[in-house]
Amino acid sequence: MLATKLDSLAIGPAPHEENPAQVGSENYARRSMLECAAFKAQILRHYPIPEDAIAGIRISLNPHEMGTYREVEVAYGDEVGCNWAYEVESDPKGALAKWDDESLAFLHAPA
Repeated sequence: MLATKLDSLAIGPAPHEENPAQVGSENYARRSMLECAAFKAQILRHYPIPEDAIAGIRISLNPHEMGTYREVEVAYGDEVGCNWAYEVESDPKGALAKWDDESLAFLHAPA
């Protein structure tokens, strides 16, 4: 389990060019859990956590006037982890703009 006292950066609930589930919409809880899980896995496929980093990735729950929303966060506790987190946020590979093939397969798999 990832420690909660680490610094973190919010990356979002889904790739930034996609349309994620919206708080208050029908089936939001289930859809947002699936989307965040897929996005978390996609991030790790393209930006693995360095072995020597104090870092990780988590799904956070955040209050909102329309309900609670989910978001993927990268967390870090040292310089190596911080560099990794900011690399994920800046996405120099361009791998986090759209769903990749693995994420699409996961999201469209039968329930």
